[in-house]
Amino acid sequence: MGAQARWQDFKQTDYFGDGPDSLAANRSQYRVQSRIVGGYATIRPIRTVAIDLQLGYLRPTILAPGGAFQRSFPNARDVFIGDPVYSLAEQPSFLHQELSITSDTRDFPGYPTDGGVYRAVFAAYSDRGAGVFNFKRYEAEAARFTRLPGTGVVLAVRGWLAASDAADRQNVPFYFEPSLGGANSLRGYTGYRFHDRNLLLVDAGGRVPVMAH
Repeated sequence: MGAQARWQDFKQTDYFGDGPDSLAANRSQYRVQSRIVGGYATIRPIRTVAIDLQLGYLRPTILAPGGAFQRSFPNARDVFIGDPVYSLAEQPSFLHQELSITSDTRDFPGYPTDGGVYRAVFAAYSDRGAGVFNFKRYEAEAARFTRLPGTGVVLAVRGWLAASDAADRQNVPFYFEPSLGGANSLRGYTGYRFHDRNLLLVDAGGRVPVMAH
């Protein structure tokens, strides 16, 4: 069990718009500051299974991009002025509740050669201010690693599903939407290239050791 208090500041976060038809030409940036307080607990009924509980209160603030190394991309507010996020003078606070269960049988979590990790998540975000950003999130993720017999080659297969559920006249703010892009998902695209309420990712790869260490 534990508690935490955090302050985060991401000064240049990319945003291209929602959906698979978003345009690379609409690349823009925003700055998000977050204040987070909450508690968490982990229960391990057996060594390879963890049940995680989280309860937190968070307050995001959306600003123009900043920092010492600004690039020439426009402010997301100017490109997506009709987005529900920008219809509010300030962003509401959220009560965040999350329950997840994870089964991890990897031999070496940092660089597995055998085993797998399987995870299911339910999360709820309750808008404590404007009352327009109430939604639930469901996620399922699985990854399997197999070493080819007689070699050091490891095959990796992964799937990830995220689905958002918002009632009528409720929205999911883009800064809470799942995204694809970058080294951990779609390696051929820049980070945060695709945002949407729902996503499905399936990928496969191979790892070949170059030296003993």
